[in-house]
Amino acid sequence: MITHIYLPEGHFAMFKAAAEGESIDWDLLFKNFNSAVDHPVAAFPDELYNQYPNAKFILTIRNPEKWYQSIQTTICWFHLPNNYALKILKTLPFFPFTRLREQGIMMKPLIKNKIGIKEGLEMSNWCNPVNKQKVITLFEKHNAHVKDLIPADQLLVFETGKNTYEDLATFLDVATPTSLYPHSNSNEEFYKIKMGMSIAAVVVSCVGLLFVFFLVRIVMKKFTTKKSKTQ
Repeated sequence: MITHIYLPEGHFAMFKAAAEGESIDWDLLFKNFNSAVDHPVAAFPDELYNQYPNAKFILTIRNPEKWYQSIQTTICWFHLPNNYALKILKTLPFFPFTRLREQGIMMKPLIKNKIGIKEGLEMSNWCNPVNKQKVITLFEKHNAHVKDLIPADQLLVFETGKNTYEDLATFLDVATPTSLYPHSNSNEEFYKIKMGMSIAAVVVSCVGLLFVFFLVRIVMKKFTTKKSKTQ
């Protein structure tokens, strides 16, 4: 049963170490969890299959062109060199903003060593349209590698927009949910996230400026009072 929506403290460091080629305790990493989805776990198909050879794996696929356009309007925002909103929020020393900084530290070796697969593509290069075909090639190579690595009876190739809850439930040998199939991480949702973070950065900046303003006023007032008393 998944007990926490966020990665527990220490997991970012373990994934970073794994991305840098170090041996880690995968059982400890997944303690209290019975499943994992998306990155960073998706970057370790070989390690996970080696550690859990009897597990079931799901490979989510989609049209490469649509996938590339999707990351351009969503996750690439987090890797813009002039993303001052994100830079401001990363400086805040409390949750959840500390996770932005920790995740960024983890993602650098993950993207370069695991997702980039020897090409050494940093995320900013992924988002540069000049490298579009190279990135799509990596996307297709990853999908092909997973299909070759995992035995067919342990792998569900799940195509978004085509496969259904029933396909997923049958593969996992569980009851088919009666609720509607969820749609998450849409462009609209990411837009709200980006706007929320941008507004938060503006608020933080304004509060900081007001604090400095009032601090200067207090110091100046004390200095003026002290100066008038000595005259």
